[in-house]
Amino acid sequence: MKHSLACLRLVFSVLILVVVAGLAFDAQAQTRDSGGGRIMPVTSAPFGNSYADWAAAWWQWALALPVDGHPLFDETGIHCGAGQSGPVFFLGGVFNVSGSAVRTECTVPSRKALFFPIVNVECSNIEGNGVNGVELRTCAAFFADLATGLRLEVDDDRVPHLTRFRTVSPSFNFALPDDDLFGAFMLTAPTGTCFPKDGICEPYLSAGDGYYVMLAPLSDGPHTIRFTGTFGDPINFTTDVTYHLTVGG
Repeated sequence: MKHSLACLRLVFSVLILVVVAGLAFDAQAQTRDSGGGRIMPVTSAPFGNSYADWAAAWWQWALALPVDGHPLFDETGIHCGAGQSGPVFFLGGVFNVSGSAVRTECTVPSRKALFFPIVNVECSNIEGNGVNGVELRTCAAFFADLATGLRLEVDDDRVPHLTRFRTVSPSFNFALPDDDLFGAFMLTAPTGTCFPKDGICEPYLSAGDGYYVMLAPLSDGPHTIRFTGTFGDPINFTTDVTYHLTVGG
């Protein structure tokens, strides 16, 4: 009986150690995975919107801006404030041959969360990718599945397990300005919110897919964010963007 009690105490002690160690490991993992506590969970609803809603809003922001002065064509960061409003400030990749940029001139107002893709894609009816949300999301998923080599560093703190941040947007309508993004890639579409089709005005419709993070507002002062990722064949494109931000400058 004494032997049995001793064994039970030993087993119980081991279980306590395993549970405590597991809790400690899990707490450390959550700290690492959250970028030092600054990344909002992908299951959260920052400022009342889901990650999916913010992904759609990111694309609406990007598509609404003209190429001239567009933050995604700008390699310096001087135009990063274009079209920004509300509690969330959008960052993004770069449209150039190399896929890389070091942006040193971006200033972010105080108390703004940062939302940005590590890599992302969209499919729209303008591009002939589909005519409804299901078709457009299927198209976007095909390309997002090609993403590899994801990496994110926030102030030299590397964030692991980035695949958990994959986010599929709902289908969304968008507007186009003069000198729009599609025109820059040789796709013609009328300015506004729709294009004529079979005698009616067909609303512009798109859906996105990719890997996004929402950073809680950073402290005033300098910060560095670097993100990289690669799309394999048939896209064959790597993005590597570093922001040397000034918050509250």
